[in-house]
Amino acid sequence: MWSGWPTGLVPVLRGGPCPTRQAHLGPVADRFDLRVRVDRPDIADLLDERAPGEATAVVADRVAGARARAAARGVIGNAQTEEVGVERAVSLSSEASEVLEAALRSGRLSARGLARTRRVAQTVADLTGGEDVTAESVALALSLRADPVALSSVG
Repeated sequence: MWSGWPTGLVPVLRGGPCPTRQAHLGPVADRFDLRVRVDRPDIADLLDERAPGEATAVVADRVAGARARAAARGVIGNAQTEEVGVERAVSLSSEASEVLEAALRSGRLSARGLARTRRVAQTVADLTGGEDVTAESVALALSLRADPVALSSVG
């Protein structure tokens, strides 16, 4: 089957202040690799021509490098790494393992979330050109898995 899109299906989950929704949001949200809150940008920031951001070509080169590193591991993207084999596919530094262990022990991370976080941390390492997943890569991956309750608060 042909797919003209560079990624698979990207479901979007929106939380809200409803208490009934809150009770079910956690287990459902745990199945998402990335959980981020997206706020409306400030108008002044949109109109500020002095801060254009990174050039598209620079980002494209970084993504191409990350995809090449994933391909060297035998996958098109890290999301394709099987949950069962993620321990073998993702090489963690000892400090990165400690960060994951602390997140698991504190209850911030579930067993399902562990595999997802490892894959995202590998993507972060690939995008930064690293060979192994560092504690910084894991910390960033964890920050991209925001608490579902925090995501649902209306600001």
